[in-house]
Amino acid sequence: MKRYLLKEYGSWSVLAVAYLAGLIASRSSTPADLVPFPALCLLVNSKQAFTVWLRKRRFDRHLAVFMAQVLTAAVLLVWWFGASTTELLPLLVIPMIYLVLVAVAGEHFVMTELAGFGVLSLAAAIASCSATGSVDYVVYASVAVFFAAGVFKVRTQLRKRMRERTVMGLYVLFAGLLFVMLGIPVIVLLPLLENVYYAISLYRVRLAVTGWVELAKSVSFLVLVAFFF
Repeated sequence: MKRYLLKEYGSWSVLAVAYLAGLIASRSSTPADLVPFPALCLLVNSKQAFTVWLRKRRFDRHLAVFMAQVLTAAVLLVWWFGASTTELLPLLVIPMIYLVLVAVAGEHFVMTELAGFGVLSLAAAIASCSATGSVDYVVYASVAVFFAAGVFKVRTQLRKRMRERTVMGLYVLFAGLLFVMLGIPVIVLLPLLENVYYAISLYRVRLAVTGWVELAKSVSFLVLVAFFF
């Protein structure tokens, strides 16, 4: 069964931080609102079986494991949310888009990676729904926009071309303008200044260290949400 365990530690950290951000931003959460989190873990973990199945694309145990995880997670979420499940139905389009992009364009296509962060950030929307009974799309947008910056940061670090560096800077500018339009305190985006600094300086650091830097920025984002959101 180890074959079906997703070993993308960055994804797990984003999922956890996004969920906590949703709970914190709701200002009305209780420990019971952590109940949906295991179901989300199952959904995220199902990606592993799905990608294994894609190599053969026939009905076999890999597809069965994927479907079993998705079905189990769906049952758990419906059980927990009850009538409020209808609030979550519009969100289904995001993981569907992601799975299609993985199958058609591959995991490393830029739109696939952005959609992947969109899927992980759904944890914030589900957490807010658990705490308040309705999905807070502003919270979801803020979390998704923040974490999506990681796609451009990694691409800048790998390629170091002026195009990627420019896109990184423009993305942070876009994020700031979007936050202003949505009425979200821009200070929440403060950790993304590191992205801008890297795009300008291209300071040397290993990819493994980048992972820890991104984790520190995620925790900083969580603290800023707690104080300013």
